[in-house]
Amino acid sequence: MLQRHRVHRVATLLLLVGLATAPLKLARAGNLDGVFVSEQAAMMAGAVTAIATDTTAVYYNPAGLAGDTSHASISLSTSSYGVSSRSTPAVVTDAPSQRDDNLTSLQFNNVPAAVAFFAPLSPRVGVGGGFFTPSSTNEWQRASATASSGDARQRVALELRLVASEFHVGGGIGYAVTDQLRVGASVFATYLVRTLHFDFSGFAGDTAGSGQGVIVSTNAEGVAFGVRPIIGLQWQPRSDVSIGLAWFAPSVRLYDRDAISTSTFDSASGGDNVFIRSRFSLAQTNTGRFFVGAALKRPSVRLSVEGSFQGAVNEAGARDVWNVRAGGQAKISEGLWLGGGVFTDRSPFRPDAADTGSTTVDYSGVTLGVRGETRYLGRLVSSWRNADGGDESSILFFTALSVRLAAGQGKSSVIAVTGADVAQTTTDIDVAEVSMQLSTGVSF
Repeated sequence: MLQRHRVHRVATLLLLVGLATAPLKLARAGNLDGVFVSEQAAMMAGAVTAIATDTTAVYYNPAGLAGDTSHASISLSTSSYGVSSRSTPAVVTDAPSQRDDNLTSLQFNNVPAAVAFFAPLSPRVGVGGGFFTPSSTNEWQRASATASSGDARQRVALELRLVASEFHVGGGIGYAVTDQLRVGASVFATYLVRTLHFDFSGFAGDTAGSGQGVIVSTNAEGVAFGVRPIIGLQWQPRSDVSIGLAWFAPSVRLYDRDAISTSTFDSASGGDNVFIRSRFSLAQTNTGRFFVGAALKRPSVRLSVEGSFQGAVNEAGARDVWNVRAGGQAKISEGLWLGGGVFTDRSPFRPDAADTGSTTVDYSGVTLGVRGETRYLGRLVSSWRNADGGDESSILFFTALSVRLAAGQGKSSVIAVTGADVAQTTTDIDVAEVSMQLSTGVSF
């Protein structure tokens, strides 16, 4: 018969992982470019460092705030609706190497990606601000496995639910040093909210049903506040060509608190409850990220390409990450633009078998989008005000709809139950994501 200490070994392992690494796993939610936070970025696969203007520039390159000071602009809403399909062995599995024993799951995410504004202060100065959600995760996994060896029998079941989002609120300013050179800076207050629910049960005994069992339930909730500066530059060697540089400086976390509650029940010794509250402040949470891009901008076509680099973050298992993006927009008819692009979104973390349920995925994908704009409503506004709207109006209304398709490959940590043995390991996973982004706004 399986010994009681085997169940305790597994339960203790999972309990320690839940207590020690819950904040770590929550902080890893989402990749670097999980959500494109403007209609221009969503249409061009995020390749906007060299071409960003108006509300797009507030987040991606504040130098672009001085790129077009002839009008003001408000992005009334940008929302992202996503569906993620994951094909992976279950978090608890008795066949981690068999691809035909996979767990396929669907995940849904609704993200208020951005609300932003832009306004010129002078022919050389523009300002902007807004609310952005560049990263959001909603994961749920539930699985169980049973294995037997002779008269010994064991069963392990686990349910894990992770919900986390990161928000940026702030603004920036852009200044045109010359007609060809612009510089800018933004500062954002960052807010990370995270929730992890973790249930585990294990049984070890014989085929007759006698034996010992343990149940562990963990709930972790955390919030973190910080500051992140962004510095940008755009240079136009020609009227239709621009070069862009942007540096997302290292984030400084000013406040970080996690409340972790764990309840344990052992059929031999009874129950136990543990509550841990940790608080941390003033720490650098990443090494920053550097972007460089080039763009061609003409009246009816826009093309852009860029790359980004982030050094390994201050954490075990991190790695240097390079990503590339390319995109374009073309004017099909008056008031109608089509766009598209390709991108990579590689994770800055390596898989860690010791983190139960942790996942590392490297994505690549494409975006497709359409933008419609009209001045007709602006002419109606002018007529309602008893003004001569004429054939044109300074008020431009726009709506953009973009679709993002991404495929990812990576590693996920699983609990493997095989015969009389229980071990923690990593296994390959495949992820497919489809998301839609809807933006509306007005410029005047």
